[in-house]
Amino acid sequence: MFVTASHRPVPTAPARPVTGHRPVISVIGMGPEGLVTVAALADLGHRVIAVDMDPDRLAMLMPDADLQDLTEPGLALLLRQGVASGRITACDDMMEGVLSSDVTIVTGGCGQDAFGAPDSYALTATGRALGRMLALKDGFHVVLQQAPVAPGTTRGVLIAAMEDGSGLEAGRDFGVCHWPARLRAGRALADFRAPSQAVLGVGDRRTAIRIGAILSQLDVTPVLTSIEVAEMAGGLPGHSDTRPDNVIFPMLGALAQVRRAGV
Repeated sequence: MFVTASHRPVPTAPARPVTGHRPVISVIGMGPEGLVTVAALADLGHRVIAVDMDPDRLAMLMPDADLQDLTEPGLALLLRQGVASGRITACDDMMEGVLSSDVTIVTGGCGQDAFGAPDSYALTATGRALGRMLALKDGFHVVLQQAPVAPGTTRGVLIAAMEDGSGLEAGRDFGVCHWPARLRAGRALADFRAPSQAVLGVGDRRTAIRIGAILSQLDVTPVLTSIEVAEMAGGLPGHSDTRPDNVIFPMLGALAQVRRAGV
């Protein structure tokens, strides 16, 4: 059960319809994880909107971008192909990205404060901003929290902030899920194409179906579980190597056959 919030009337704007199992996806944050996410999803045939406030990061998604410093094998080629085909577009306006998409991927998690404790300020601000934007939309928008976080963070920070910012209720008016799988630096794209079994934390049926449709090309059945269990799985020994030099990012991973998993 999600934390409830009062449902108040809000102004609406048309939501982009989902057709042909190719939802439009906005990705917030163009660090290494965001770039690979955008490239991989565009390669699957999705239209992807890359969102970042940093002009230097967005410059990497321009037709004439210099990508020679990218070390991930195959990443530069996929980015060029995605931009040239029009499947990848970039913008510095999160509202534009969210209102023009069906699914939003949040690549950032919680940082650390001066004492090494989790700092949820940025994730809270992102959640409230997303909430204000979702209040302007019709239809069921899904937000995927991609970064690894401590158990309880997705619900207690992100969902709570989105509900506070929108006056809407998670699971009823919009969906949120957490995917703690990781891809290895140097093998991120290869791991994406051949993902390992992992868990997907979801809170409602529509979210599971929507995310399953995104990567329906992949032939893996994930274990569907609660958001909190997925958060814990992301930190278990052996689930992934969390050293920054060995892991490029947490990824959507194997969502191929989620619709066959009985949700």
